[in-house]
Amino acid sequence: MASFLMGCTATIARRSLSEAGITGVDVEAFDGLLVDYMKSAGARVFIRGLRANSDFEYEFQMQLMNRKLAPDITGVYLMPAEHNMYLSSTVVKEIAAYGGDLSALVQPCVEDALRRAEGLSERRGT
Repeated sequence: MASFLMGCTATIARRSLSEAGITGVDVEAFDGLLVDYMKSAGARVFIRGLRANSDFEYEFQMQLMNRKLAPDITGVYLMPAEHNMYLSSTVVKEIAAYGGDLSALVQPCVEDALRRAEGLSERRGT
């Protein structure tokens, strides 16, 4: 299945936001602890998404550790719309690997990048 380098993922995320018409969001790649990056960037709040109980349990544990490491930094957690509850990068990558239609799941730039990584032709319907 497709895998992208960190800088490439950030570029795809920026393009995806642009294609969706979303502005005012910064996407930056970093290596290391989130709290260390946030301190260096002067940020105090991060946003994460939760899909299922397993996400909640993991993020809860991480939030407690982040709070211990940096009490002044916190997270805001958002739930997805119902139609996106099942969606994960693993599911999207698997659909791409088998040549499935991703057009209802991701922005065109994401689909194109996945298809190129899998050595497949451009997205369906184009």
